Order: sequence, then C-alpha cells, then structure tokens
Amino acid sequence: MKSIQILALSLLAIAPLSAAPISSLPNLNTIFVIEVTGVATTHNFLPFGAVEQVGNVPPDIATNGNEQYDLFYSDANGTANQNGEYLTITCNYEQFGFTGCNIAAVGLTFAGGPNVLFNTITSLRTGFSYVAGSENLIIDNDLTTFSSLGNNSDGNPLLRVTLGVTAPSGNEVPEPSTYATLGAGLLAAGYFRRRNG
Repeated sequence: MKSIQILALSLLAIAPLSAAPISSLPNLNTIFVIEVTGVATTHNFLPFGAVEQVGNVPPDIATNGNEQYDLFYSDANGTANQNGEYLTITCNYEQFGFTGCNIAAVGLTFAGGPNVLFNTITSLRTGFSYVAGSENLIIDNDLTTFSSLGNNSDGNPLLRVTLGVTAPSGNEVPEPSTYATLGAGLLAAGYFRRRNG
C-alpha cells in the first residue's frame, strides 16, 4: 500500500499544470508573452486583471506595427472562461499582404520558480499570408523563433491561438525536490513490487 501512495505522490509532482484553472495555480506571479515586431518584447500580466477581460480597450498588447492582442483564460476551443485551464490570444492585424501575430513564447512565472512555457496548441485560426506550421514556433522552447499567423485584412475573424501546458517544457527548470520525489516513488514501487512478487 505504501508503494502505491508513494507512486501517486511522485505522479502528482509531474501532473499537467492545465488540470486546474490557470489563475488558481499556487504561487503564480505573472503570465508573459514574448511578441516580435522588429524586436522581441516581453509583456507581463498579473494572473487577475487584464487577462480576465475579453476585448479590452485599449488592447492588452498594441504594437507599432498596428497589431492588437487580447489575452484571456479559456477552454481548449478558445471560448472565454475565467476559470479556464487554457490561455487564448487573439490578434487583430489588418495589414494586407503582411503577416502578423508574431509570438515567440508564452509562459508562466512562479514565486520561487520555475518558469514554465506553454507547450501545446489546442485551437488555431489563421488569416491571409499565414506561414503554414509557424504556430509551432510558439511552443518550440526557442525564444528566437516566432509565429506568423497572417492577417485579417479581409474582415475575417481575429487571428487566434489557444495554448495549454500538458507536460513539462524544455525551458522549465524543475526544483530538485520534484526529481527526488519522482525517483523515490519509482524506487519504492520497484522495491515493493520485487518484495511482493
């Protein structure tokens, strides 16, 4: 029985972050978005406030390239939900012939660390001049690459990407206790299995 309890504790240590509303994650300090218009710029948001509102005026992020971004908690399909386990970013970019919504990374910072990058895309809406597959550059753990989701100059709906965290990301630096708990759980499970086998 102890081996099952220890193994359960070790699995909890690596459970997906998206199993709970983002805003309720313990010790969450900020949500950050690295957007690229000429140069990469990091925009930080508190867990409560702007991110809870849909269609903010002024927008959550406005660039000198006439892009306007809105961030909000959502479900996996991008429907706004203040208790959402996902983060949706919409972009209004009406520059015909150009491609916008250039996001290099989106992540969470926690008091005492580690920082965590969103690493899954659950919903996507692109526009004209979209660079196919570039959405994956948001979640590739490389802060120098970025998406090009196109433009909505034709009056189509806003560009949109919905992100989640379903596994540890490459830029995450787990606390030593996470590895220690996981290792202890696996060792104990093996010991008790051999002993009872």
